[in-house]
Amino acid sequence: MWTEKYRPKVIGEIVGNDNIKGKFNQWLRNWHESSKPVLLQGPPGVGKTTLVYALAHELNYHVIELNASDKRTKTNLQTLLGPIFQSTTLFGEMTLVLIEEIDGLDSRSDYGGVDFLVNAIENLTIPLILTCNSTDSKNLSKITKKCQVFKFKPIDTREMSIVLESITKTEKLTISLPDLITISKYSQGDLRYAINSLQTFNSTADQSRHFVAKSLSLEQGVSGYFRASDTDEAMNSISNTNSNPNDILRAIFSSVISSSKKISNNELSTILSIISDIDLLLGRILKTREWRQLRYFNSLLVYSLFQYLQNRPINFSLYQNPFPLQVRIWNDGRNFRTIVQLLNKYMNESTENIVDLIPFFILILSTQQDRNTFLLRLGLADKEINTINREIINFTKHD
Repeated sequence: MWTEKYRPKVIGEIVGNDNIKGKFNQWLRNWHESSKPVLLQGPPGVGKTTLVYALAHELNYHVIELNASDKRTKTNLQTLLGPIFQSTTLFGEMTLVLIEEIDGLDSRSDYGGVDFLVNAIENLTIPLILTCNSTDSKNLSKITKKCQVFKFKPIDTREMSIVLESITKTEKLTISLPDLITISKYSQGDLRYAINSLQTFNSTADQSRHFVAKSLSLEQGVSGYFRASDTDEAMNSISNTNSNPNDILRAIFSSVISSSKKISNNELSTILSIISDIDLLLGRILKTREWRQLRYFNSLLVYSLFQYLQNRPINFSLYQNPFPLQVRIWNDGRNFRTIVQLLNKYMNESTENIVDLIPFFILILSTQQDRNTFLLRLGLADKEINTINREIINFTKHD
C-alpha cells in the first residue's frame, strides 16, 4: 500500500498542522511524570498516528499501541498496561503508550475502560498519547478534562497536491495536474484517502480516464458498480459513492432481488450468501465500534461479490414498501410482529431493518414450492404462515 510506502519517517516530512506539530514536539521532548497526557483530536487521514511514530522514532521511543480492534475493557487494559504504566522503560528502551480511537470506547464491550484510563492518568511514569476523531462523546468527558487536547485540521488541498505530485514523480506516473487537484479537493482533507485514490487511479487499465470525485450519489455509484467492466472500475465507483456502507449494501441487495429472475437459483444463492456475510461484518463493526475494519468493506464488495454480478442485467432499485402492503402489514401487525421476532433470532439485524426486509423475504419465498415446510421449521404457527401465504398471493397477482 502506498499509504505505508510513503508514510513520513520524521516529523519534518509531515504536511499540515504545523502549529500542532510544534506543540506535540515540545510536549514529548520536555515530558516528565507530572505532564498531562495528550489527546490528538481530528478527522481521519490528517497525520495523528504518523506524527506519534515519526517523533517517537526521532527520540528513540518504543511505541506500544492499542487500537479499536483490541478489546479495551478494564481487565484487559489493566493486564496489558498496568505493568507498563508502573515502569519507565521496556527492555531498556524508553516507552510511550498510544491508544487509538478512544471515541470508539464502548460502555458495554469495553466495560470499565474509561474508568481505568482516568485512574491511570493520575500516576503515569511514561508518556500516554490518545487519539480520537471527535470529543463529543459523553464517555470521553472524564478523560478530556485530564488531557492536553491538540486539535488537527484537515490537510490543505494545496499541500495535499504537492504530496501527490511527489508520489507521481517517484512512481513515474502520467497523471495530469488537474486530476491531482481533483483527487486532493474531493478527498476532503484526508491525505490517506487521497493517496489510496491515487493508487487506485494508477491501477486502472486506462489511465486516460479522469478521476471520479467522491461525490457520486447512491444510484450513480451502485449503477456504476453494476456496469463496471473490471474490478478497477467497480472499486472506483464504490469508493467514490457518497453514502454509508449500510445504504450501499442495501441498494445492492435490493437491486439484485429486483432482478433475481434474470439470475439462476444457484448463482442467486451464492450472491445472497456473500451479501449476508458482508452484512454480518457490518453488523459486528457497528456493535463493537471497530471502525478500522470498515477499510475492508469496499474490497469485499469488489473482490468477493463483483465477479458474480459482472455483466449481469442488474438495474439499480431501492425497494420501497407500496402503500397497500403497508396497510396489510398494519392490519396483520400481530402476526408480523411474531414473524419479525423469529427472524430476529436468525439475523444480525435490528427489528426496524427486519421489517424493511419482510417484502424481500416474501419475494424469495414466492419462488419456493416447499415454503410451508421451511416456515414450520422456522417455528411459525399456522396463522403466521397463512399471513405470509396471503402476501405471496397478493404479490404474484401484481407481478
